[in-house]
Amino acid sequence: MTKPLLQLTDLRRRLGRRVLWQIPQLTVPAAGSLLLRGHNGTGKTLLLKTLAGLDKLDCQALQLHGLNVAQSRWQQQLRAVTVYVHSQPWLFERTTQSNIAYGLQRQGLRGSHLRERVWEALEWAGLQDLAGQRARQLSTGQQRLLAITRAWVLQPALLLLDEPLAGLDQMARQQLLELLGHLAEEHRTVLWTSHEGVADAGWVDEIWQLEDGQLSREIYRGRQASAVVSFHRPASHIKL
Repeated sequence: MTKPLLQLTDLRRRLGRRVLWQIPQLTVPAAGSLLLRGHNGTGKTLLLKTLAGLDKLDCQALQLHGLNVAQSRWQQQLRAVTVYVHSQPWLFERTTQSNIAYGLQRQGLRGSHLRERVWEALEWAGLQDLAGQRARQLSTGQQRLLAITRAWVLQPALLLLDEPLAGLDQMARQQLLELLGHLAEEHRTVLWTSHEGVADAGWVDEIWQLEDGQLSREIYRGRQASAVVSFHRPASHIKL
């Protein structure tokens, strides 16, 4: 049996005296598309940032690939295996291809290997025609697509996307959904948030619901689109 990518025990987040959420056990599988839903203010963004090692981590234990991680290394280990993409991503005042190349260059990639990886990413996202265009001159949907591509090319074990569909027109939304579908086909682990229903995402493996400080999940076996459309016919309903 494949070990989960991440497992956190007694994960909680406080805002002053208020407990925003408390999760007895949170398990992130080694592969799958996970949709995190919840109303505004429930702490979806904070949960993603916590898993990315970008916010305070308050839990009893953390396991990575089934192995216990020392508390002093929690945030370091999370940052090593995740990439977080904000709903309003910050892009460099450079071209599209230069934005994609940035993270790879930080990893030490140079020359022909760098160019090949950048072009592969441009093709993957359908951004070839925009390769030389300034990133900040792109439309909102194109910028969102670029930010996800810039994260994808780094091949993180866990990709965290904060409201990738928010504020997009129908065409851009459909393009982003297709890209998320490609990620699912690649058997990567992607956790993305949405405060609205997503009836046309039949490839979602799990839907997580954050409500009243509790997190529950619905597991969809076989990725049946009819189950995702209704949100009421899961194979199982489990408290995380």
